[in-house]
Amino acid sequence: MTTILSNGLVIGAIYGLVALGITLVYKKSGVLNFAHGEVGMFGAFIFYVLSVEQKLPYLVAAAAAVATSAVLGCLTFLLLARRRSDPLNMLIGTLAVAGVLVFVANEIWGPDQFYVPPPLADVRVSFAGMTFTGSRLLVLGTGIVLAGGFFILFRTSRMALLFRASASDPYAAELMGVDVTRLDVITWTVAGALAGFAAVLVAPLVGFDIFFMTLLAIRGFAAALLAGLNNVAGALGAGLALGLAEATLTRQTTQPGLPEAVLVGLIVLFLLRPQAAVRRTA
Repeated sequence: MTTILSNGLVIGAIYGLVALGITLVYKKSGVLNFAHGEVGMFGAFIFYVLSVEQKLPYLVAAAAAVATSAVLGCLTFLLLARRRSDPLNMLIGTLAVAGVLVFVANEIWGPDQFYVPPPLADVRVSFAGMTFTGSRLLVLGTGIVLAGGFFILFRTSRMALLFRASASDPYAAELMGVDVTRLDVITWTVAGALAGFAAVLVAPLVGFDIFFMTLLAIRGFAAALLAGLNNVAGALGAGLALGLAEATLTRQTTQPGLPEAVLVGLIVLFLLRPQAAVRRTA
């Protein structure tokens, strides 16, 4: 039971980070960003090149990877900015961006799996009967810290007020002097950075390829839907719940594809209930 709990918390923290970036973009722009996973994937390969091939320190390689994903998130918005009044066109545009990133990554690195040595591999921490390796504890800790930071930011900062105003009525916000485009750029950049964080944290735990973040993005979308798509603070909680449920399901059955089928079913159910997306926001 403790193994299920520890695995579920670590997996759920990753899902929560992915969901957090998806929720930020949707809350601000009303767009489901289907390039979110691929933006993180590209950062993971930069992380691999710098840490494994160039032998740079872990923190330097991770920072460069997150910065790369942040830039790609920003460029995604700038590329589609002229269509921001039409969320459907922007959604289709993010699919195109995702395809381009996969193509470029395949041309550079190919379809093979890559491996990155996990950080803090010799560290073991036990808590409440659960044992975490250093790399897995880093995932859980980063997810909690980032979620807590965004919760405080959206409760206390002036930026949060500007964010809400421009999200609810961009035209009125512009009349009041709010730079809506600048806030959009910041939002998509931060979301890209979160995708990079998730990719860098999970890459040392698994062998990764050009499609590894696509599967994580599906789970991230499911977690974002569970949180109501507008609830930034609830994204991590939904991710943790999803991770615990998946860990329990995986332990109970070895049927291939069953967790993915359940997730797709959840997504369909929430899409059929659009009122589920209208909940109390963060």
